[in-house]
Amino acid sequence: MYKGKPLKDDQVLTLAVNNYRYSSGLKANKIVAATKNWESPGAIRDSVADYIKAEGSITPEVSNNWEIIGVELDHPLKAEIVALVEAEKLEIPYNKSLNIQDLEAAGIIKDGKVIPPADLVDQDISHSEGPTKPKPTDPVKPADPVKPTEPVKPVEPPVKEPEKGTVIYVVKSGDYLIKIARMYGVNYRDIAKNNNIRNANLIFPNQRLEIVIQ
Repeated sequence: MYKGKPLKDDQVLTLAVNNYRYSSGLKANKIVAATKNWESPGAIRDSVADYIKAEGSITPEVSNNWEIIGVELDHPLKAEIVALVEAEKLEIPYNKSLNIQDLEAAGIIKDGKVIPPADLVDQDISHSEGPTKPKPTDPVKPADPVKPTEPVKPVEPPVKEPEKGTVIYVVKSGDYLIKIARMYGVNYRDIAKNNNIRNANLIFPNQRLEIVIQ
């Protein structure tokens, strides 16, 4: 249905979606074959953040004009799976939700019980809702041939532990609390609590965060 009328077989529509929904959802599943008509130069989350900063406070209203179906949002193992993400045992699901079938296939859920992975995963991955167009690069020149030499063992610099105390961190574009927390070896929940952040997924560029390192 479109505007209260059934769609015609040859009717053409223009969809407005975010870039990862276009790439990993529509394009990857061959739901659309056309190319993009236009791409915003900014990220959706930055536009939302700018709007909230400009308004000062907002009062969203829920229209309930859509719903998620085919998933069990109150699964009894949900809390344990979330705890594994927070403990860096599972990757943060940025572009794909964690689902029971994938976790069972990976052996993390077996016979209705959660089996935590032994190793930590790298959660510091680049992710963005903004444009993903590759930047132009200079052509790579072939390297001059060199004579083989004795291998030199690289010297790794010593890891410097963050100094204890309170620091002020200024949020940069692309930052998120878990990434910032890992930089200082603290829990992102503590950063949110100390800075009165109700939504840990919503921080703004140039926002000043007080981080307590113990």
